Amino acid sequence: MEFSTLCNRIFWDCILLYRREGNMNIYQKMSNPYKKKSVEAMLFQKNWIDNVQWDLEDVIRNPDIDPASALSIKRWIDKSNQQRTDLGRRGAAFKQFFKRRFGLSA
Repeated sequence: MEFSTLCNRIFWDCILLYRREGNMNIYQKMSNPYKKKSVEAMLFQKNWIDNVQWDLEDVIRNPDIDPASALSIKRWIDKSNQQRTDLGRRGAAFKQFFKRRFGLSA
């Protein structure tokens, strides 16, 4: 399977799970179906973070939002950004995947 096909399948599955019944549910717990620390699990987690973040950014753009709620959401967005950054820095699974896939050495 091409890597792009794999990514698209993972992202699509994640979006469908996140948006069950078409609802935005930023509070639902992520249920990652892939093996822990695998490249597939990391891609799924990154996509989940992206979807929650996009929804939070939509909420915070409301001009009538309560300032206390806006601050809480802003902090959530900041935490989400850090999780996404940390995920990218823990890229061992990506390195291993590409080494196996393309026969690359260290």
